[in-house]
Amino acid sequence: NGIFLVRTPVKEIENLHLKQESWIQKNIIPGLNKNLISKIKGDCLHIKGTFDVKTSDNFGFLLRNGKTNQGAEVSFNTKNNILNCLGNQVVVEPIGGKLQLEILLDRSSVEVFANGGKVVISSCFIPEKDAEDVILFTSGGELFIENLDIFSLKSIWETEEK
Repeated sequence: NGIFLVRTPVKEIENLHLKQESWIQKNIIPGLNKNLISKIKGDCLHIKGTFDVKTSDNFGFLLRNGKTNQGAEVSFNTKNNILNCLGNQVVVEPIGGKLQLEILLDRSSVEVFANGGKVVISSCFIPEKDAEDVILFTSGGELFIENLDIFSLKSIWETEEK
């Protein structure tokens, strides 16, 4: 497969990590599991995970989901290997049946890095005011989470003390 040019978040993003939540070896079944990550809230997040698509037809995240409007959707259709972020689509081939995703969510943008940055989508959006819910979903079959880490992020801007 030769040499690849990849795009990944800068390592310094880790300096902005605040609270971390982690899940390892979790099987998600549509209709049986509630939202595994329901306690996660935030407008700026760093999400890193490896997913075994198993029998899932489609899985993903709703980011900054609100009470009246659906948040920014990042999803992967396993039947045609299409990664979708806010209507932008790109083909991503799972490696050994697994998809690695890294997502940076900011107040008005979302960047998705798949399989170590071989495929990247960047999108802007205007979320509903105070929308901070995050939903992990699967449809059509099981999704296995090998690992999932979600970090809340602090601002890069220094706040002035008064």
